[in-house]
Amino acid sequence: MKDCETNVLLVEDDELNQFIASNLLKKWGMKVSIARNGVEAINQIVSKIFDIVLMDIQMPVMNGFESSRQIREMNDSYFKTIPIIAFTASGMSEAEMMIQSGMNDIITKPFIAEEMKRKISKYISVLRRPLNINFDLHTEGDPELKKELLSLLISNLEELQHGISSIDTPDGYTMLTTTFHKVKIAISILNDSEFNQVLEEIKLNCAANSPIERFQKKLDCLKLLSELLKDSLRQEASISGHSHFIPSPKLKNPYVAE
Repeated sequence: MKDCETNVLLVEDDELNQFIASNLLKKWGMKVSIARNGVEAINQIVSKIFDIVLMDIQMPVMNGFESSRQIREMNDSYFKTIPIIAFTASGMSEAEMMIQSGMNDIITKPFIAEEMKRKISKYISVLRRPLNINFDLHTEGDPELKKELLSLLISNLEELQHGISSIDTPDGYTMLTTTFHKVKIAISILNDSEFNQVLEEIKLNCAANSPIERFQKKLDCLKLLSELLKDSLRQEASISGHSHFIPSPKLKNPYVAE
C-alpha cells in the first residue's frame, strides 16, 4: 500500500507565495519541500521522492522554463513523467513556452484555492477520493434518505477523527477501540479498501498495546483518508443538490453500532 502522504516540490522564490501555497497544500494533507529557484529544484528532484512539482516561471538563478526542460531531459522515466504545473501571473500568454519546456498545466497567480486543488487533482488522486458506496442499495433512490445518509456518514468520520486525536490520552486506546465499534456500519457502507486496511492495522496495534510511535503514520493516514472521504461526501451532496445540510440532533443514527 502506498504511503498516504503525497510529496510536493514547490519551486517559488516569493515568500508570500510560498506561505500561501505551502499552507494550502499542507491543509490538504501533503508534505511540502520548497526550492527557491530552478537550480535548487533540480538538486532536489534527483531524490525521486516527489509526486508532483509546482514550478514558478520567473525566478532568479534559473527560471521555471529552463528548470523544467532540464528535468525532462534527465535519463529516467520518473523525470519524464512527473507532473510539472506552472505558477504564472501571465495566464496563457506563455503557454507555448510551457509546452516546449515540458510543463503539464498552469495555475494562475494570485492563487485561488479551488483552482489549485482542481488542477493538482487532475494529476494525483489524493485530492479526489472515490466513493464506492451503493447509494441506491441503502436509500432506494430516495433523495432525502441519501441526504441524511451523507450527513450521518460525515458525522461518523468526524467521530473517528476525534477518536484518533484522543489516542494519546490515558484511556485513548480503549476510546479508539470503542469508536471503531460505533462506526463499523458506516465503515462497511463506505467500502474503501485502503481505509479498511489501515484501520485493521491500527486495531491490531491497539489490541497489542503497541507504543503510539510504532503506528503513528497509520493514525495520520487514517485521519487523512477520513478527511478526504468527508470532502468526497460533501461533493456528492452538492452534486445531488444538497449542499447545505447538517445532521439532525434528534434523529437516531442507524450507521452507528450499538
